[in-house]
Amino acid sequence: MSLSGILQPRQVLERWADIAPLLQRAVDNSRGEVTVDDVLAAVQAGQAFVAVLMTDDGTIVFAASCEVIIYPQVRALHVTLLAGRDIRRYGEHFQVIEAAARDLDCSRIQALCLPGAARLFERLAGFSPLYQMIGREVTP
Repeated sequence: MSLSGILQPRQVLERWADIAPLLQRAVDNSRGEVTVDDVLAAVQAGQAFVAVLMTDDGTIVFAASCEVIIYPQVRALHVTLLAGRDIRRYGEHFQVIEAAARDLDCSRIQALCLPGAARLFERLAGFSPLYQMIGREVTP
């Protein structure tokens, strides 16, 4: 595997046919907050970016859509979607995110995820719970 990192918006567009199906897997397991089309629009608007891991032959095996959130005391890389092939086997998937955080001068990596994903990220990449988000739908 080669550590690939952050793609430029042009590269995301060029490789979207490979990236979108990976991110769609994460969308399918989400609560409907974002679509892959939303991610592409945010990347093209400069509001988000995509980091990937590619094999030596250029096959994308991992993709994460991220944004930088600036709090008064913390600059955080916020992962909005993340998916990869055989993610349980390749801890190096998470090295891509950590490298992106360093490149963007972030002191924290954070993500909202389901409990099973949180346990996986704790085990594979040293994540720990920060907060617990709760929600309730509002009817019109």
